[in-house]
Amino acid sequence: MQNNHRKWTPWSGTIYTLTLCALVALAGCAIHVKNERMVDGFVFDPGKEARQAEMNFTLLQQKYGHEWQLNKGDKNAPPALGLAMSGGGMRSAAFNVGVLKGLHKMGQLDDLDILSSVSGGGYALSWYYLQRFSSGESDAVLFDPEGRFQKHLEENGRIITHSDLFIVEAPEYLLKLGINVVAIPLHWLANGLFDWNKNLAPYRWFYQNALEREFHLTPAADGSGFLNAKSVAGVIVGVDTPVGFPEMRGFIESERLPPFVINTTAAISDSMQHYGADFGNAIFEFTPYAFGSDAYGYRSEAFPIDIHTAVAVSGAAADSAILPPKAGILLSALNTDLGYNIPNHNITDPAKIAGHNLLPFPLYYTYRSNNDIRGTSIYLTDGGHSENLGAFALIRRMCRHIIIVDAEHDPDYRFAGYRKLKERLKKELRVDFSLPDIDTGLRIDAVDFNGKESLYDGVMPDGLAQRIGLSDDVHVRFDKEVGLWQLKDKGPDGKSYYAKREDRKLNIYKVYDGSKPVMEGTISWFPLKIGAKIEKVSLKVTYVKLSLDTNNLDAYPQSVSQYYRSKKGWFKELTGYKNAPFPQEDTSDISYGKAQFSAYRDLGEHIVVNYVGRLRRAE
Repeated sequence: MQNNHRKWTPWSGTIYTLTLCALVALAGCAIHVKNERMVDGFVFDPGKEARQAEMNFTLLQQKYGHEWQLNKGDKNAPPALGLAMSGGGMRSAAFNVGVLKGLHKMGQLDDLDILSSVSGGGYALSWYYLQRFSSGESDAVLFDPEGRFQKHLEENGRIITHSDLFIVEAPEYLLKLGINVVAIPLHWLANGLFDWNKNLAPYRWFYQNALEREFHLTPAADGSGFLNAKSVAGVIVGVDTPVGFPEMRGFIESERLPPFVINTTAAISDSMQHYGADFGNAIFEFTPYAFGSDAYGYRSEAFPIDIHTAVAVSGAAADSAILPPKAGILLSALNTDLGYNIPNHNITDPAKIAGHNLLPFPLYYTYRSNNDIRGTSIYLTDGGHSENLGAFALIRRMCRHIIIVDAEHDPDYRFAGYRKLKERLKKELRVDFSLPDIDTGLRIDAVDFNGKESLYDGVMPDGLAQRIGLSDDVHVRFDKEVGLWQLKDKGPDGKSYYAKREDRKLNIYKVYDGSKPVMEGTISWFPLKIGAKIEKVSLKVTYVKLSLDTNNLDAYPQSVSQYYRSKKGWFKELTGYKNAPFPQEDTSDISYGKAQFSAYRDLGEHIVVNYVGRLRRAE
């Protein structure tokens, strides 16, 4: 009788063991996608106003007093004027370069006491500081429209590959793919089978070096190349000597430049999108003076990364930590995360670290994961995963007047960044953020709800469509991110509105049209002890919205109007967006041609020069 059982050999055992190890390692990588622990952050107690007010100022002085020394005015008080630059990839970067250019043109860039950035806003912020640092040139040279710095930005925006020519682009894509394939088994071993938290994703490195080529290389004055380029086999891949935060601290102090904040997100929430973690805990700051968050504490020495890496991490939008479970598991397993692990500066016991590193999956969870504040590592991702406007860093510093630049992808003008910040400030700090032009200026009607009526996807209550002037063919969709109902009329007029249930009424809002890109608002109020008195302090906000008034195109620079007209037709037909493709092209587009970069930059400058006006420093 023939024996059909396969003979067991040493090779069979080896293959079986390797397969089992690979599956265990893959499972370890997948489980790392899950965040495990929720931490509670600082919440203002309105019942202890006097005590809290005094403590707030004391903490402000202790925590940020070193930054105050660079204030243009009072060096014993919080900053008077700050700039927050939102996320939004290359779109935000180009627009924010224009905002900086406009502020310089108006003579107001020198009035800033502090700057804060997230993701794409950090590209622009780091460009400004690193070019000042590396070149020694003045703002006038950096913002010269015909100068080498602006020309470099215009001509090198295609940052995915070194060229958009197929003969260069295709081999570079294949080479990068091959490098990543080689790195996957190492990732499974180091970060799956063991919990070593090694940064082994080649795509993260490629992404950072692409940002360096566009924003951090310093063009030589004689046109002979760059002052700080690093190359491999003659191909430029980034800067030769990274600039650290301590070095930048000495430079800004000597040049009397304002301090800055680069915002990232620490993955400590039990929510897949980090929304469960309070801002103070989840927002992980890097400044020339310190790094950390409320959950992890702050350190002023031994910075774990340099400025270039911090900017790349601040823009690490593609990350398994914020994706749905299945997609997150796949992204983690394929080693394509853009997030970054740094050592947890609170864990200093070598025995605990060594013991944790020796344990294989799943035993290493006996000493917590890198998503726990007591884990051996801190996992950082895009700052926009927590707060995408970059404003919270300035609010917590009690900056008296904050310019917020909102360059998020917002084709339907939902103002998601504003609405999220408004909600979280009310929950965490018990303060109200109000932009009347959005909150009431866009409101056109209110419908009484008796508590039994409701809106559902695709369905409107009887009579509501007629009440607000819509046809019977209305598409209704609830937007969970901002808590708004989108009402889109499929009739001949094609009108669109938003609806939000507030105070037992359904308030109806029209869609913002871009005609007022700069709005004024307040954040109020904070109890603060000034001298011997407890005063209610409000922060002034100037809100700059990336938008375009398409009914008045001739008022804009030619680069803006021409680019809008060149892109409008095919984009509207392809995507169905009612709003124009420019200035709301998708954030996934990170390679900009000269016309594209110039249009966004010139739009930012135009809005600042024509709408912001001369800002008066807060008293």
